[in-house]
Formats: sequence, C-alpha cells, structure tokens
Amino acid sequence: VEVAPCETLIIADVSRTFRGKHVLFENHGGRGQERLFNVLRAVSVYDETLGYCSGMNLIVGLLLIFLNEKDAFYVFISLLKGHKYKLRSMYLPDMPGMMISLYTLDKLLENTLPKIYNRFQEEHIEVHMFATTWIKAMFVSYFPIELVIRIWDIFFKEGWKIIYRVILGVLKHVEIVLLNDTYERICVYLNRELASEIAGKHDVIIDIALNKIKFTTIEMEDI
Repeated sequence: VEVAPCETLIIADVSRTFRGKHVLFENHGGRGQERLFNVLRAVSVYDETLGYCSGMNLIVGLLLIFLNEKDAFYVFISLLKGHKYKLRSMYLPDMPGMMISLYTLDKLLENTLPKIYNRFQEEHIEVHMFATTWIKAMFVSYFPIELVIRIWDIFFKEGWKIIYRVILGVLKHVEIVLLNDTYERICVYLNRELASEIAGKHDVIIDIALNKIKFTTIEMEDI
C-alpha cells in the first residue's frame, strides 16, 4: 500500500503526540515519531474499516515507551479486538463503545457516589462533558503518567472495571470541590485543573479506586 488510509491525519497527530512530555517523542521526525507513525499506519492497513481515529496515537505512544514496534502493534490489535478490552468500538465512526462506556459510568456514578451524582444533576453536568476525552485516550496525556501506568497495569489484567473505578475514585477524591462549586467552575476544574491537582497522588487515587469504590463485575456488566 503506497498511501495508507488516513495517512495525513496520522502524520498530523504523530507530530503532536507526547511533545514536551517524553524524550522519545521530543524531536520532530525523530525515531519516536517514526516508530509511532509506522505502527499507526500498519494498524490502519490491517483494519481498513477502522482506519485511524485520534486517541489511538496516545495509546500506541504509551506502548512504544515500553515495547518495540512489532510488539506494540500486536498488543494494540489485542486491545482493539480482545473481548476483555474491546477498544475498537471506541473508534468506529458512531463510537458505540463510547456511548456504552458513558452510560455505564453514569449509572455507576449514581449507584456509588449519589451525592456527586445528585449535585451534577442540579448543575446539569453530564459525564460526557469531562469523561469522553479521558476514556477515548484511556487517560493517556490527560492524567499524570505515573497514574496512567498504574491504571494500565490493572487494565491489562481485569479490563474495563478499573477504568470506571479510577474515574469514580478521582471524583471522590475531589468531592468537596464538586459538591460546592458552580457549573462553570466544576467544568473548568475537571477539564483543565484536575490533572495538576492529582499529580503525585497516584497511590492515593489507586487506593480509593480499589478500596472505596465498590461495585461488582456483574453489576457493571448488567448495566
């Protein structure tokens, strides 16, 4: 294939992936960006129906910090198509996986953190207003890298449960802000200020997610 599907979009996203955040991707056209382009291009050729969607670059970029191109490709394909992960549906044109994830998150929020849920209802705040970007990139580039790595370690083992637990755990951690601020302040806080608030607190967030956010796998899957 001389020109891969979505190659122009891939090139544009590669150039801004992890810029200023990891030495591997610092240099424009450098080895890190070349490796990222190669894997994303290979994925778009392998699965032409899916092609490429923004957000995939961040996940593959994270994989390339730890893996070579070949292994990163196969791991990402497993993440896209594996029954435990099912990321492919997140990147299809109608984003059916995202719709399911946001609906599941909303119901889990109502069941596990009713005070925050009710406050969001009062302020007309919906989970898609802040969680869409977190879920689409599986926290990569939005949360501190130390926390992202911990989340992914657990995600590989147990799948989606840890994603919901972490989001709910983060909300619980900043509960005082969410229960007392206005619509505008809450939206700005969750989308722009939260990452710096939880920097260096990855152990705290993971502890809350695993030990204070209570729901079973069956409850999650039955939503």
